Amino acid sequence: MNILYIGPYRLANNSGLESTNLICNLMELGHKIMTRPVFDGTNLVKNNELVSVFEHTEQNKGSKFDLLIQHLPISRIVQTSKVKNNIYWPILDNAGLSPVEKKKYELISKDGLILYNTKSDKTILDTNTISNLTKFNYTISNKLLSKNSSIFNFGIYNRYKKYYTITDGTMEYAIQNLIINFITKFQNKDYCLVIFLPNTTQNLLDQYQKYIKEIYTIFNINFSINKVIIVPIDYDIETLVSAHKTGDIYISLKDNIQTILSSSLGKQITHYRSEPIISYEKNNLKKFGAIEYKEKLDLDQHSTIENTNNLEEILSHYA
Repeated sequence: MNILYIGPYRLANNSGLESTNLICNLMELGHKIMTRPVFDGTNLVKNNELVSVFEHTEQNKGSKFDLLIQHLPISRIVQTSKVKNNIYWPILDNAGLSPVEKKKYELISKDGLILYNTKSDKTILDTNTISNLTKFNYTISNKLLSKNSSIFNFGIYNRYKKYYTITDGTMEYAIQNLIINFITKFQNKDYCLVIFLPNTTQNLLDQYQKYIKEIYTIFNINFSINKVIIVPIDYDIETLVSAHKTGDIYISLKDNIQTILSSSLGKQITHYRSEPIISYEKNNLKKFGAIEYKEKLDLDQHSTIENTNNLEEILSHYA
């Protein structure tokens, strides 16, 4: 099948890695792929053998395609009648849909299939007016896993069990509370927490270090070794695989490709979530309750996830 794919595979972020992985999976299924990149960020993937794959698929030529796959933010998705079959894999944020975006999703869902692969994406898209939603389960391509990546040497920290996470480069609510919970509950255990920061800045590194020191001070915790390690890394597949191989148990803050990658590399996973609860004044249950968040962090409770891939099943409808 001749497929035209448009997506962010040249970007050094999670969407870019998902895009790269999808292209590799399509090629492994034996389809002829022509790709076109989109650029929504400043960090681009470094030159490696995967870039040579992109250069090859970008040079493929064709005017007639069996299928068009657009892996884009909704603002950049374009409806077209030039290709008979369309699949849309929207890149979403957690802000929900504006009325204009919702209307556009309603329109494109009438002439194509809309993919989602996380619970949060389904929550955003699952309305009564958006049809043709399909869960997309993917596995990590062997092209990404077959890297001879080394393991980081953390010196005195090597003796600790390393719980780790890979963030999206911000210091958001979830990561702040993860640091608090780890320091207050697990400082005296043979654990350490490793936070890998891709494509970070010195300013953000300083913010993290300052925040960690403040937590130790506020909770009056004396320590000889800081058990929270901040590690800046490049966002390329070799370094990411090294990060996952170095850690022991992955802390999943969000359901994204890093969780799937950790599982594909045989890591156990613990899910850290903020659960909303409603608290009421003790003697006034009729008053509207205030929403609070209760964090759950149990480092002794971890599991593996089942890696499944239904890409071939989805594409079979267009063959």
